[in-house]
Amino acid sequence: MANHEKDEYRICPVNEVSADQVIDFLKTYFTRRNDIYENRFSWWYGNFRNYIPCVAVDHAGTVVGFVGGSPISFRDHGKILRAGALTDLYVDPSSRGHKLGQRLLQSMLDQADVSFGGNTTPVSRVIEERLGIMYIDNAEGYLVILGLRQARAFGRKGAAISPMLKLLNPVYRIWMNVRSTPGLHVSPIAGQQGEICKLIDDDPEFGLYHDEAWVHWRFFENPYSERHYIAMHRSAAVIFRTMMDQKLRRLHVLYCTPAADGQDLDILFRQVLRWGIENQLDLVYAMAAVDTLKMLYRKYASKSFPINSGVMFADGRHMDKAMASHVLQLQLMDSDFDMAYFDQEQMVPCIPA
Repeated sequence: MANHEKDEYRICPVNEVSADQVIDFLKTYFTRRNDIYENRFSWWYGNFRNYIPCVAVDHAGTVVGFVGGSPISFRDHGKILRAGALTDLYVDPSSRGHKLGQRLLQSMLDQADVSFGGNTTPVSRVIEERLGIMYIDNAEGYLVILGLRQARAFGRKGAAISPMLKLLNPVYRIWMNVRSTPGLHVSPIAGQQGEICKLIDDDPEFGLYHDEAWVHWRFFENPYSERHYIAMHRSAAVIFRTMMDQKLRRLHVLYCTPAADGQDLDILFRQVLRWGIENQLDLVYAMAAVDTLKMLYRKYASKSFPINSGVMFADGRHMDKAMASHVLQLQLMDSDFDMAYFDQEQMVPCIPA
């Protein structure tokens, strides 16, 4: 019986099955991210830089499970290691009970020297910890609501009082304007690949490594690269993008210099808020694992929520150093997949609820 169950399913690289079949599988179980899979599947999962997604297929060749991640690299005192940030793990409910989730995840861990996890469901986290990923719950996500125009996007309560919130929207925006600061000079990222590499090169000896090839893939090959921007104020800098999901206009902070002067960071973030208001955006989203950015975002956040982050070194060394807050801060950017939000009740990536 055991041999029969093992032979009934097989794990294989995603490029051994039809891309359309994989996309259909993902759209079935991650319905709130359908536009992501339609428009960005080949960019995110089809580059095969050093971290190939895998699928589980049954005896008929039907995709019944998937695991994917973001390809990155890790620098260990001059040595460049293969690394990856896990972003998706799902098994069709009718095919569960055969340890497919564990086998899928192991197929990814086997490819990398360093693996990161985060924002996972309780079930996925149990599997990841069973296979050796250590978690630390020191990261947070933040929402700063800039306008109440799309109140229905913020869950049942927002929908129930939507007419009232729309009337209050002009007053609310005036109040947000008072809290913000004008003067932000925003530049599209086009032509600034070298600047971005220097900006996010956090630790020259030990930490995540973002070379020009990775930066080019992550920002410039992105189907929405024209929506990515960079802005600076003295010692502080920020990389962010704008997105439109279900009529909700949002600004997502991808990276903010954690070691900058606190006052410079505060002024820069207030300028980002003003820029968002002036461009009629609905909210700002940011993530933080370092204390300086946590203090900054908490000051202005309308809502905050925990984000779990984990890491595994294949050879077991450097675990404490790899879980340092500055490393996890960069990992939050690496694991982003243009979804940015996590429904704490349904435990699925989504628009804020």
